[in-house]
Amino acid sequence: MEPTKIDNWIFDPTHDRFINQDKQELFIEPRLSRILSVLIQKKGEIIRREEIIDAVWNDVYVNDESLTKGVFDLRKWLKENKLYQIEIETIRAIGYRLNIKELQTVEKNTPKSVGKVILKGAFYLLIIMSFLIMLIRAVQYEN
Repeated sequence: MEPTKIDNWIFDPTHDRFINQDKQELFIEPRLSRILSVLIQKKGEIIRREEIIDAVWNDVYVNDESLTKGVFDLRKWLKENKLYQIEIETIRAIGYRLNIKELQTVEKNTPKSVGKVILKGAFYLLIIMSFLIMLIRAVQYEN
């Protein structure tokens, strides 16, 4: 499988790693890399559990628990490495589907964007200045 661009990262399954534009590397366990590769090849489609097991473990017999544990470990690895834009959806009793969110790398509890904060601050500053000007004019009018 060829390297795949996911948000600011390139997933390189040949070397079991993610690389960003700053040449930062995140290495992923080969088993997890193979599971992710299968999911990426059919991104957005439901992939049956048996198909993933056959692709990842080839001729080795494994049970459903091996796949369940592998997907659990992959989700955990993605979360630990803040790759929130990659979501593995469980399709009960059938398999899995890979959803890649566009540019959704921001955590829920992060502050608003800098532009919004600056704009909001400028708005409040304008209100305060208007109030001060009215107050100064009122004091001058009484004198």
